[in-house]
Amino acid sequence: AHVAQYRDNKGHEIDAIVQTQAGDWAAFEIMIGERHSDKAVDPIDKAARSLTHFATRIVDPLRTGPPLSLNVVTATGPAYRRADGVNVFPITALRP
Repeated sequence: AHVAQYRDNKGHEIDAIVQTQAGDWAAFEIMIGERHSDKAVDPIDKAARSLTHFATRIVDPLRTGPPLSLNVVTATGPAYRRADGVNVFPITALRP
């Protein structure tokens, strides 16, 4: 697989995009150790909105197809799937 980062000219960014040789891909926002000064904005909601916005803008059915998954990686907490389809899970879920 290939791992890349995305940033456009408007400042939208995605921390990691993993793409297989077959072209399947998934996007990740990594929320480990981030500090947020605005307590009114839930950082997981913000990350999920960023991912879903990215997926709707980047998907070209002929070139990339839809993502296999959109994911927010946190430092701690439960693993769950949000109503918008974004997966949220702690980094410890990635261990072998």
